[in-house]
Amino acid sequence: CGAYDMSGNVWEWTASFYDKSQNSYVVRGGSWGFNRGFARVALRFRVAPDYSILRFGFRLVSPVS
Repeated sequence: CGAYDMSGNVWEWTASFYDKSQNSYVVRGGSWGFNRGFARVALRFRVAPDYSILRFGFRLVSPVS
């Protein structure tokens, strides 16, 4: 599909709750501002919905028709 170098650019917000309490969301993927060992999709962190930092972002996905 031509997508390269997708991991490690920003921590990606997800629509998934971290746990059953639904007080925090999951961010994934790592960021250039951390150790390269953190730049992997399987890594996840708990983040409050009102937390903001420049290293967090999101990715839009659209179905291919």
